Amino acid sequence: MKKTWSQKKFRDSGKAKKPYHIPLTRSTQEQLEKLAKFKNLRKDQVIEKLILQEYEATLLDEKGKMKY
Repeated sequence: MKKTWSQKKFRDSGKAKKPYHIPLTRSTQEQLEKLAKFKNLRKDQVIEKLILQEYEATLLDEKGKMKY
Protein backbone atom coordinates (compact mmCIF):
# COMPACT_ATOMS: atom_id res chain seq x y z
CA MET A 1 0.00 0.00 0.00
CA LYS A 2 2.88 2.34 0.83
CA LYS A 3 4.47 1.86 -2.63
CA THR A 4 1.12 2.49 -4.31
CA TRP A 5 0.69 5.80 -2.47
CA SER A 6 4.28 6.78 -3.24
CA GLN A 7 3.73 6.09 -6.95
CA LYS A 8 0.52 8.15 -6.97
CA LYS A 9 2.30 11.10 -5.33
CA PHE A 10 5.10 10.88 -7.92
CA ARG A 11 2.63 10.85 -10.84
CA ASP A 12 0.69 13.76 -9.40
CA SER A 13 3.87 15.82 -8.88
CA GLY A 14 4.23 16.33 -12.63
CA LYS A 15 7.72 14.82 -12.80
CA ALA A 16 6.55 11.65 -14.53
CA LYS A 17 6.61 11.64 -18.31
CA LYS A 18 3.25 11.33 -19.98
CA PRO A 19 2.87 8.81 -22.80
CA TYR A 20 1.96 9.99 -26.28
CA HIS A 21 0.70 7.98 -29.18
CA ILE A 22 2.28 9.01 -32.46
CA PRO A 23 1.06 7.02 -35.45
CA LEU A 24 3.93 6.33 -37.83
CA THR A 25 4.12 4.44 -41.09
CA ARG A 26 5.85 1.08 -40.99
CA SER A 27 8.85 2.38 -42.89
CA THR A 28 9.21 5.29 -40.47
CA GLN A 29 8.96 2.92 -37.51
CA GLU A 30 11.68 0.73 -39.00
CA GLN A 31 13.89 3.78 -39.59
CA LEU A 32 13.33 4.93 -36.00
CA GLU A 33 14.23 1.48 -34.67
CA LYS A 34 17.41 1.35 -36.76
CA LEU A 35 18.37 4.87 -35.70
CA ALA A 36 17.80 4.04 -32.03
CA LYS A 37 19.83 0.85 -32.33
CA PHE A 38 22.66 2.70 -34.11
CA LYS A 39 22.79 5.46 -31.49
CA ASN A 40 22.31 2.95 -28.66
CA LEU A 41 19.25 4.84 -27.36
CA ARG A 42 15.61 4.03 -26.79
CA LYS A 43 13.11 5.13 -29.43
CA ASP A 44 11.59 7.76 -27.13
CA GLN A 45 15.04 9.23 -26.46
CA VAL A 46 15.72 9.52 -30.20
CA ILE A 47 12.40 11.29 -30.76
CA GLU A 48 13.02 13.69 -27.85
CA LYS A 49 16.50 14.49 -29.15
CA LEU A 50 15.23 15.14 -32.69
CA ILE A 51 12.45 17.41 -31.44
CA LEU A 52 14.87 19.37 -29.25
CA GLN A 53 17.33 19.83 -32.14
CA GLU A 54 14.60 21.04 -34.49
CA TYR A 55 13.15 23.35 -31.83
CA GLU A 56 16.54 24.95 -31.21
CA ALA A 57 17.31 25.26 -34.93
CA THR A 58 13.92 26.74 -35.81
CA LEU A 59 12.78 28.85 -32.89
CA LEU A 60 15.95 30.01 -31.13
CA ASP A 61 18.56 32.46 -32.32
CA GLU A 62 22.33 32.13 -31.82
CA LYS A 63 22.07 33.46 -28.27
CA GLY A 64 19.34 30.99 -27.28
CA LYS A 65 16.51 33.51 -27.26
CA MET A 66 13.18 33.06 -28.96
CA LYS A 67 13.07 34.38 -32.54
CA TYR A 68 9.31 34.71 -32.69
